[in-house]
Amino acid sequence: MKKLFATPKRAVITTCCIFLALILIAAAVTAIVVKNSLMDRTEACDAALTDARLLRSDVNGLKAELDLDDGEFRYDVEFYSAGVEYDYIIDASDGDVISRDVDGQPQDKDKAFDVDHAGVSDQSADIPDNADSSAAPADVTVSESDALSAALKDAGLSENQVTVVKSKLDYDDGVKVYDIEFYTDTKEYDYEINAATSAIVSRSSENLPSAGNTGNNGGNNNAAISESDALTAALKDAGLSENQVTVVKSKLDYDDGIRVYDIEFYTDTKEYDYEINAATSAIVSRSSENLPSAGNTGNNGGNNNTTISESDALSAALKDAGLSKSQVTVVKSKLDYDDGVKVYDIEFYSDGMEYEYEINAANGAILDRSKERA
Repeated sequence: MKKLFATPKRAVITTCCIFLALILIAAAVTAIVVKNSLMDRTEACDAALTDARLLRSDVNGLKAELDLDDGEFRYDVEFYSAGVEYDYIIDASDGDVISRDVDGQPQDKDKAFDVDHAGVSDQSADIPDNADSSAAPADVTVSESDALSAALKDAGLSENQVTVVKSKLDYDDGVKVYDIEFYTDTKEYDYEINAATSAIVSRSSENLPSAGNTGNNGGNNNAAISESDALTAALKDAGLSENQVTVVKSKLDYDDGIRVYDIEFYTDTKEYDYEINAATSAIVSRSSENLPSAGNTGNNGGNNNTTISESDALSAALKDAGLSKSQVTVVKSKLDYDDGVKVYDIEFYSDGMEYEYEINAANGAILDRSKERA
């Protein structure tokens, strides 16, 4: 021991080493004390579930991870219930809800989420100062017409001055809102209106080319032809009649400031995509793609006609997964196309696992499957 302090240099080195060791010991003891004072994962999950007004039996994919953020221990808690995904940040010291993010629309209206019950705002939301996100009960108290009126009033416009292209009820971070989009000859407007209070959650506007400057497409921004006329123009160009095709998309939109109809349809052998100028019925763009013939569908099997129901497709997926309908929460089940083959896209959750399937809509064959921890 005396040798450690035999010279001034050794004494300094020894003293520094002892001091450093004491600091490390103190830090280790402090970490142990702090960690022991934190709530465990079960308590963090319970805090999130209590805030969401759900029971453990109501949810799937429940998980919690401890993290250190800005010097504070927090739990990231995630789970699913009734078609809704919940993501919570919970203070690991006292169980307070730091933030919540709710994505999706509840399938069960009795379990609709109310962001007012804990007084915590979602930190991930981009809401202007005049938004009233704290008062958003699950029930809709504002009509679609009133929501449009609120947006138009904010924009300083009347309904006869605009063309409304979208007005629908949706969810944004757990708050029920109306998505509203409309146009004038010079501007495009996008609004989100709180469906409980008519407060403006978000707004944006974008200048459009003037009526006299429409580029190479010709015409102006006024929709002078109907959706039916636009479809007729596309079908005529394709050399087809309406009873020969299946129309999967036909909507009014903008492309480079020009108002157009986006039209998509199929035959048994081809897929067609058109953009039709809404003022002149001129073809702005066209594309077509060959589909597998009815007798030649490669590895997918079947043809492009839908012969099984959505329920049958879900049953095929559940059978493959070894699950019953009562054991899962279905969050997506829709008819779509994949490489020219009509399929059902199906997604569901069970016992912490996420399942995704593509089911051939003609014969129920499984085209693709995946399974991963939720």
